[in-house]
Amino acid sequence: LYCVFLLTTNFLFAQNATWEELNAQGMQAYRENRMADAQKYWQQALPQAEKEFGKKHLNYATALNNAGLAHKALGEFTDAEKLYKEALG
Repeated sequence: LYCVFLLTTNFLFAQNATWEELNAQGMQAYRENRMADAQKYWQQALPQAEKEFGKKHLNYATALNNAGLAHKALGEFTDAEKLYKEALG
């Protein structure tokens, strides 16, 4: 029961999290070498950054870069390249 509560809590947190919170969760997962988790958080952070700041904001570029970093760490180089190019554009 406790595990179900924790999983539900994490899911609900991610549903209502700010870009800053999602980015921090992704950074923590990345530091702990949990790349699939980092990718999950950073992918969620992308639309949140766009919503909060717009596509021309530095935080949106950071979200793109971080998502690319996770893809690169997972060996998904084509996806990483697309995100990096958008971050630079």
